Amino acid sequence: MNSMYVHQQKQLVWHAIGVAVLLVMMWVPTRSYALEDSKPYWAVMADIDGAVEQGDGLLSWRGTAWYGGDFNRLWVKSEGERVGSKIDDGELQVAYGHLIGRFWDGLVGVRKDVAGGPTFAVIGIQGLAPYRFDAEAFAFFSDEGDVSVRTELSYDVRFTQRLTTAPYAELDWYLTEDAKRGIGGGLGKMDAGIQLRYELLREVAPYIDLNWINQFGGSRKLAQATGSTVAETVLRFGVRFRF
Repeated sequence: MNSMYVHQQKQLVWHAIGVAVLLVMMWVPTRSYALEDSKPYWAVMADIDGAVEQGDGLLSWRGTAWYGGDFNRLWVKSEGERVGSKIDDGELQVAYGHLIGRFWDGLVGVRKDVAGGPTFAVIGIQGLAPYRFDAEAFAFFSDEGDVSVRTELSYDVRFTQRLTTAPYAELDWYLTEDAKRGIGGGLGKMDAGIQLRYELLREVAPYIDLNWINQFGGSRKLAQATGSTVAETVLRFGVRFRF
């Protein structure tokens, strides 16, 4: 009973923090940029690639779509992997975005894991950091009281008008532990790599992606205990679509 009470109190604390961050974020003024939002428009970008891993076919996807003006937008994001005939990892996010700086949006929404895991409240920022780095930082608060943070950084280097290389890195941090989902506290996973793209058209760009994935800390120990892979290097071939 005592452990259940502590768990409930933990949920309330983290959810209160999430609401407080949301209120602050939504009250950041945008009057210095414009008095009214622009006419709504939309955009879609998706990476779809494949590889062979330990004899199994691997299909990965990562997509982002939004609709709205310059200051208020509806965002839909999805990413995941299918190994053989099974979806190994996947998620869907729906969020409201609001301009909070000249190159930064604040987002708040909901995330659902495709494989049927918990539901998360999502709060974060995304935008263009100094020196033109694309950056994201999001916090996830699950309906089971778990809290995690994901940070992403990428940078496009153009060799020509069509040929681009893009190093990237994604770090997952866990503030709580969930042994059932193979999650330990602290830094849990790094997903990094470099992508080489060639734009056949502005909307279509085939690419090669050399990807490294590594687990750390408690998450690594839990994976080792179950015989799961803790580190891997995968060469992917795919296509980026942009509309």
